[in-house]
Amino acid sequence: MRAHPEPMSRPAARAVCLALLALLCAPGAPAQGAIVEQLRTGLEGVARGMDSLGQATDQLLGSSLGLGGPAASSHTRTRALEERHPTGPSPVVSLSGAFGEIRVDTWNERIVQVAAEISVGADTPETAERVLAAIAVQTQAGEDVVQVKTALPETRGEKGRVVIAVNYRVTVPRQASVVVDNFFGDVRMDGVGGRAAVEAQYGAVEIRRAGGVVRVRAQGEFPVIAEDLAQGGVFQLEGSRAELRRISGDLQVGVFRGSLRLAEPGAALNATLTVDGGTAELELDPAVAPDLTATVLHGTLTSDLDLSRAGEQDRLVARHPAPDSPHKISLSASFSDVGIGLRGRVPAEAPAPGGGNLFNETVTRDITPAPDAALVVEAANGNIRVEGHDGPGITVTATRIVWMGAAAAAAVDALAALQLQVQEEPGRVAVHTLADPDMARFGCTDWRVDLAVKAPRGTPLRINAAAGLTEVAGMAAEVRVTQAQGEVAVDGLTGNAVLSNQKGPVRLADCAGGAEVSARFGDVTVARCGGAVSVQSVEGGIVVDTPRGPVTARSAGGAIRLISLEPLAGDMDLKADPGAVSALVAPESSADFTLRAEGGRVQSTVPLTGALAGDRQEFTGKLGEGKHKVVMEAKGGDVALN
Repeated sequence: MRAHPEPMSRPAARAVCLALLALLCAPGAPAQGAIVEQLRTGLEGVARGMDSLGQATDQLLGSSLGLGGPAASSHTRTRALEERHPTGPSPVVSLSGAFGEIRVDTWNERIVQVAAEISVGADTPETAERVLAAIAVQTQAGEDVVQVKTALPETRGEKGRVVIAVNYRVTVPRQASVVVDNFFGDVRMDGVGGRAAVEAQYGAVEIRRAGGVVRVRAQGEFPVIAEDLAQGGVFQLEGSRAELRRISGDLQVGVFRGSLRLAEPGAALNATLTVDGGTAELELDPAVAPDLTATVLHGTLTSDLDLSRAGEQDRLVARHPAPDSPHKISLSASFSDVGIGLRGRVPAEAPAPGGGNLFNETVTRDITPAPDAALVVEAANGNIRVEGHDGPGITVTATRIVWMGAAAAAAVDALAALQLQVQEEPGRVAVHTLADPDMARFGCTDWRVDLAVKAPRGTPLRINAAAGLTEVAGMAAEVRVTQAQGEVAVDGLTGNAVLSNQKGPVRLADCAGGAEVSARFGDVTVARCGGAVSVQSVEGGIVVDTPRGPVTARSAGGAIRLISLEPLAGDMDLKADPGAVSALVAPESSADFTLRAEGGRVQSTVPLTGALAGDRQEFTGKLGEGKHKVVMEAKGGDVALN
């Protein structure tokens, strides 16, 4: 069966082409759906652009719809189509899909060939045939630009389970530029000679032998592979497992909660790499000395390359200067493990941030407190982990660590200068770690005291920590953590949580109660909290995942992202100044939406009405009966609702 493309006028094609080239050349990747919104702006104007591509997310995340191929369904129906569109030598090709793979290859013909395979599985053959007939591949083609998008039907009214897969194999002219937007599906490109842009949510990305600048924005714990890129690119990744090989040109990579491996740098590479809460691995050419700077905050660095090291507390700066090198690499990592190796060799263990030999000593204290006693931890530099258990006692294990320079013989005195105090006081058990004010007099270049604490689950907990990683798990009473710098990670709580970090990120997950979370100079992630949540962040982003109660979020200098594939269970008040605000919500939600953007724009797959006034946009809309009030407001950034 052949689809019937709609003709496109040359002026409209030029407008779309300019919009796409602006995207390809932009300094940062746009929000989800922005590719399609820019196309619609060029073709239909701002008002019609508010109702974006087929309402794909709204229509497809219903409880009756399955994601992926239809193999497990009782009845499967398929159809295939193929189109060929003549173009110029270097068109811009836009592909927008959902729930399927998009594969792009190249050839020397001035033709864009689109082959699609559509599959539907359902509980009855009638349902499968009906849904299959309603799926369309919409095409607009001209000499300068070709657009292909998947239009999917409403399936929530169908009885039983419906499973859809739409897979594309697209062949484009070798010098074409390609823009791909895919949701729940893989993206693969090979041999694209022009620029390439990919926005992928929950799917693997593979780009090989690209001649132009590459831009990738990906979300989800999937691989991102790039090989043989002639002009480098920009990668913004969340949760991804990135592997980049033989990259030349300017390269910018940002990885949040994922992994990065950069191997076999190209002939000339200028790379800026940022990793937050993950791992980074560099495999360098032993025949080419790199000009390298690595900054590691609250993490580890191992290297087979000779590096000069300097730092204090948990911050390390390592350098290998080579100003004339064709390989220039700047790596910044926070709460991450970094390994630098030379091809064919294994990285060696690194010394401490301040240099010297490591000495440690472990001590343990046990105490059985009164049943209603609280636990108070006042900690100097070091990592802390508190776990709830079902017994009546509190066990505190302290590991005292010192790094000694030339005066290694004084290690015993240096360890003794790090004290652990465990005292039972009226209504509480107090745990203190203390250090001599002048540890350097022992020849100590660095030190810390790590605490591992087991306490009855019902114990109220308060922690004041100076620096390090503070973790709490499995507690049933209220938990309060105040951190000067480092990272806070709390999960599995029955009671409320009050968490604050003055310099670093905060993570809270699976909290049955409410939460108050604040952070400066770090991101906040709050997932699956049952009570009311209040989040404040300065110079950091906010992610709220699957909230099960009302949420208030304020960000000054970072983006706010709401992800709720369950129906919303409370009001959402999300405001960023400056910053962007985005939300992905289940279509079964009952919500009344208000979206405001000042100095940015509003994008939505939920039908909205509203107005534009100067640089301010305000729109409203509703899902279901509008039970919950959702306010999304951004200054200096976009607002996106999917």
